[in-house]
Amino acid sequence: MTTIAFANEIDLVDQFVHFTKHHKIKFPKGEEGYLFIWARELHVLGGGRRKHQGRIDVMGTDEFGRVWLIEAKLQSNPELHPGIWKEQVLTYREALAQRKTEEIIMRSRRFLRNSKDYSSLYQAFVEWAVSIGRDEAFAQHLYHQTFFQIQNQEVVSAVLCDYFQEEVLRGHPDDGYPYGYLVFPSGTTETTVHTFMINDVQKSGKSGEFYASIEDWSSLLRKRDEVKPTPENVEIFLTNKGSLIFRKCLENLYELGWTGEKGSYHVNKKAFRLDLPTVHGTDIRIHLGWVDADAQLPIEHRLPGEYGLKFNIDFRHFKHSKNKDVYEVGYQLAKRLAKEANYVERTKHKAIRHRDLTDAEKDQWDWEMQRWVSEQNRDYTGQVGELEDFEAAWRFLKEIVYIMPKDLNFFD
Repeated sequence: MTTIAFANEIDLVDQFVHFTKHHKIKFPKGEEGYLFIWARELHVLGGGRRKHQGRIDVMGTDEFGRVWLIEAKLQSNPELHPGIWKEQVLTYREALAQRKTEEIIMRSRRFLRNSKDYSSLYQAFVEWAVSIGRDEAFAQHLYHQTFFQIQNQEVVSAVLCDYFQEEVLRGHPDDGYPYGYLVFPSGTTETTVHTFMINDVQKSGKSGEFYASIEDWSSLLRKRDEVKPTPENVEIFLTNKGSLIFRKCLENLYELGWTGEKGSYHVNKKAFRLDLPTVHGTDIRIHLGWVDADAQLPIEHRLPGEYGLKFNIDFRHFKHSKNKDVYEVGYQLAKRLAKEANYVERTKHKAIRHRDLTDAEKDQWDWEMQRWVSEQNRDYTGQVGELEDFEAAWRFLKEIVYIMPKDLNFFD
């Protein structure tokens, strides 16, 4: 049997997930059973530092009905200390309970589809149950129980580590909710996961008639009236590359002082939009949302994970200024963005990169700009050169956006 060694925390999670597919875990009270991992790197708004977007490393449900919210840490990580519960794990649990069930179901798709062509989270539960010798009725019970526990914050909030540190476990909040510590040893030939738990009970009892949707992912997506782009759900439907770029957008916006709170943005069918103050005294508008990734199908027929990212930059507040100097500043900024980041006006001409626009063209254009190299290479859909343009667009924004001093930022 080979020695286990983890290169980093991603490797720890990789090997842990692989282990759970083939082996039982040792639970307290002498129990041994399987753990079904159904989500990984589950992003939740409000789960990160300062209540920004956070990432849950692993979500799983064991065959005894417990739901596990797991934060992975190597023993060498200085973040592994008794305060980790309140600083990270508890924040994740609270933020997850605020999300809609359908949103969490959609967020499971990216991880599960990497291993098998599932059509829904429910199907994945059923196939896992059958693989361990159980039936669909068992899977259905666990599935609904999973979302009942999430909604009631009764998940086992846990740390996954390569070494047991009792003082870390004992640092858990004294609130009556369940906490756990999973040990997947490194540097030994022992291939076993041990768990330590506190408060292994549900505070609210049985789930009763609680019901979670068993619809497939594509059906959930087609409920267009319920799926409008917001900071917390745009990423659900993006391609993998679009997802990474969108996360970076949020990081940059938070860095510039945007809070992400309700009221700090407005929503339409394809994007949410927000205004940022600039050093020129006039706001600039950002649009973040979805575009058809391959321009082949209408957007309402796209499946989760197949959208491109819309990241438009809008100078309309400069256009509508009654001050001619402000108007000209906005136009020159638009020309600069066109030159530096391959952005163009949203008109059929797309001429601003190559020449000055006429007064009539300026008047007819709404002053919103999108990334556009060609009809086949536009927006952020995984095409050549888009990362360079993305970085150039953010260098531009960081130069002109006014960052409010932290001691004057009333949103903090």
